[in-house]
Amino acid sequence: MIQRQCRWLVASAIGVCASFGCMGISPVHAQSDTAIHEPRKYIASYPNDLTYKMMVNDYVDGFQVRTPTGTIALMPNVSTILKPSINFRFVTLSYSFAPKFFPGNNDDATKGSTGGFSFGFGFNFRHWFQTINAATTHGYYLTNTRDYNPLWKPGDPYVQFPQLRITQLEGSIGYSTNSRFSMSAFASQTERQTRSAGTFRPHLSYHIYRVEDQSGGVGTQASNNYEFMANAGYHHTFVTRGRWYVSGGSTVGAGVVLTRLTTRTASGDIITHSQSPAMRWELRAGLGYNGPILFAGASGFTAAAIFQQENTTAVNSQHRSGFEVFAGFRMIAPEFVRNLFNRIKL
Repeated sequence: MIQRQCRWLVASAIGVCASFGCMGISPVHAQSDTAIHEPRKYIASYPNDLTYKMMVNDYVDGFQVRTPTGTIALMPNVSTILKPSINFRFVTLSYSFAPKFFPGNNDDATKGSTGGFSFGFGFNFRHWFQTINAATTHGYYLTNTRDYNPLWKPGDPYVQFPQLRITQLEGSIGYSTNSRFSMSAFASQTERQTRSAGTFRPHLSYHIYRVEDQSGGVGTQASNNYEFMANAGYHHTFVTRGRWYVSGGSTVGAGVVLTRLTTRTASGDIITHSQSPAMRWELRAGLGYNGPILFAGASGFTAAAIFQQENTTAVNSQHRSGFEVFAGFRMIAPEFVRNLFNRIKL
């Protein structure tokens, strides 16, 4: 009975989760490499420095489906993410994973085992910016297990879906309207915002993801989803004494989600297609220190996306919220790196 109910939960979640938005260097710093942008003097850049950054965050994706008969809320068994990155001029490379030695990443007995990773790229120019991120996660648990098993109590194992896997590719491309505002200082710390400035940031985003019950067999499902959004937002950084800052911003967006759902039956696969409007919003805030060599800070955000699937009464929502702390430093890049980027004329 429990096994049949678990399979129904997985199939229900996959069937209506189409908006799941849903991871040789010189030791001497050359101060002469610093450039203060003229004539406004709002931005200090470090064109010959590599920027090393280590982040610890709890940015974990979860999703839930609300139907007339109840709610299905799924989360991976991850609470803390480690994200190292390296940045040079306009390029950012990052990698995210969940080490088992962090508390909350190793309680497999009650929430099951979760695995996965993500890696990302970023390109930040004076006005244009672009991000790309690819990730895979497998192993989820039902956070509201008690709704489906009245005998469940804290400390008991949750209903688990070890073979539920989500693979995704997401990105955005946009434009910053104010040249006094540094996207690189905000995102990668390859520059410093030396005076307060804000910017309007329209951008287009995409999210391509596959949700699949890999246990196989009759009744299992897989969905391929394509989300496209037009977004608009404003971000402002307040700088004091040239190095300390407080930043904040908000973004809203609207678009469409296209879904291809495959249901495996004894007589073969049944494929259905749907499309639904979607909405998304995000709030973000942070503070920190950004010096010529060392920098550190903390930030937090909350975001949500929601849509009602075509021809159903089910409403799917995906939520993200979290807190991040980071620290890093700058060093002179190896000569071959500088020579390579000097050949790139942008």
